Amino acid sequence: MDKTMTQQEKQEAYNAWFIAEVDKGLADVEAGNVLTDAEARQEMDDFMAKLHQKYGQKAA
Repeated sequence: MDKTMTQQEKQEAYNAWFIAEVDKGLADVEAGNVLTDAEARQEMDDFMAKLHQKYGQKAA
């Protein structure tokens, strides 16, 4: 039987997911898996160029 989650259950599930995502990010930082500012900017520029190419300049 499919049980609908209460608002409290949804909030608890979200909180658990959020904490797990933060922990993964912190583990990446501790392991040195980070981008420089220039690398991050280049990734964003590349992403936006692909988005604009696919959907036009009004995208994003």
